[in-house]
Amino acid sequence: MTVKFQGNNWMENKGKRQFLAFLWCAAQGLYFLVCPRISINSGAGMWIASSASNVLNILLGIILFTVCRNIINLVRGTFLGPVIPYDKHSTFHSWIGYSICFWSLVHVVGYLVTYQSNYYFNSILDVLLANGSGITGLISIISLLVMSIFCYGNLKVNRFNWFWITHRLYIILYVALFFHTSFGCFGSLGFYRCRDNETSLWSSWIISGLIYLFEVMYRELRSRRSVDIIKVIQHPSNVVEIHFKKEFFNPQTAQYIFICCPEISSTEWHPFTLTSSPFDDHLSIHMRVVGDWTMSFAQQLGGRFGSKEEQHLQPARTLPKVLIEGCFGQPSNGILNQEIAILIATDDNVIPYASTLKSISYLLKYPDQSVTKLKQVYFVWSAKDIKKFDWFSKLVNPLQSESLQIIFQTPKVTDFESGKDQIPLSNIGASSWHQIFSMVQQNHLAMDVGVFYSGPDDLGEFILKTCHESSPDGTRFHYNIGL
Repeated sequence: MTVKFQGNNWMENKGKRQFLAFLWCAAQGLYFLVCPRISINSGAGMWIASSASNVLNILLGIILFTVCRNIINLVRGTFLGPVIPYDKHSTFHSWIGYSICFWSLVHVVGYLVTYQSNYYFNSILDVLLANGSGITGLISIISLLVMSIFCYGNLKVNRFNWFWITHRLYIILYVALFFHTSFGCFGSLGFYRCRDNETSLWSSWIISGLIYLFEVMYRELRSRRSVDIIKVIQHPSNVVEIHFKKEFFNPQTAQYIFICCPEISSTEWHPFTLTSSPFDDHLSIHMRVVGDWTMSFAQQLGGRFGSKEEQHLQPARTLPKVLIEGCFGQPSNGILNQEIAILIATDDNVIPYASTLKSISYLLKYPDQSVTKLKQVYFVWSAKDIKKFDWFSKLVNPLQSESLQIIFQTPKVTDFESGKDQIPLSNIGASSWHQIFSMVQQNHLAMDVGVFYSGPDDLGEFILKTCHESSPDGTRFHYNIGL
């Protein structure tokens, strides 16, 4: 295994992400230093606050583009598609959000330092309420703080309604920021006046704001078409399988959709990964009932989960109409460009693989060299409790063939359905992982093998290390994150 190979593998995976993160932070820092609105002679605090507002102006414009899903889908089909990782727009949205919080803090601290050093105030609150600029700034900070709190991982998942409602505060945030500049900087106290630059804040994001408004209007018009539900299956472990008419949709492998059920709420849209393939005559999702909305939706479909509230519910005689927006996300074409591929997923991360495995199974049965070069696929699913995902095993078991080998792995070495022993890869030990890689090596000597992983970072690090250790001069394992 050469240094060049290790370097290329690192750059293709973690290196690219880390390099982009470095560039993102460096670009903000450079812009903060070289594009101040005022001279340093106005005071260090004022210079810091003004420079931070410059960075905020740009960030507030960019963040709106990251939620324009239809525009992203449109641009993905251009020459920029292979260059820009559009499917990471949600991650980039989070990066920008963290940056906005950071530079907002810097902006506020700069102004507080200036106020305290030039005027006498009894408290910080007196500073913030001194004039219109301070009041609108305070409203902006509170809105941003509330939005940030409800973005936190588990809180977002378990209380999605709260996340969705609090995120509507972005309207108040932008309106407050518009007036924040219009009041002028310290205008009422006569210390400094930025009247010549009053429009600099909102002018930086007015264009992106108009584009986002167009996106919202288009989204509303496009999503007003109702879609019929044609089949509902309740699986164990609170999973509901839902089939929709395909109608005007043109889905690709491993894409996702947004669903709204007007009978529950006409304003709430929830994302779900498609588990159907492009070759199916319907759209399907497998919904885990984990929150308020999913529970209400499942009950509307006739699902029952043993709660006391369900005792008063009448059996569902008709299925509700739903609104669907999509399909979104870049197709998982990376796998189709490989001749040999190992797919590894853990627990919940297995869901996007349902659509991918269906598509792979179809393409292996009816090979088309213009679509894929795939000849052999190994799918490894490591789960703490496969019975929780009984629906998935039933979905993929019929797909197994000589060209598509599927291995279920649990802490128990035995496959719970067939009773046959499986390689205990979920017992995270070097010998078991090397065992499967050695098997692939022996079957495909001196070939390139794409390894696609979806799961926790710590296990990903281990698999990446195993790829490196298992890549002698012959078979070469190329590690990839995601599909």
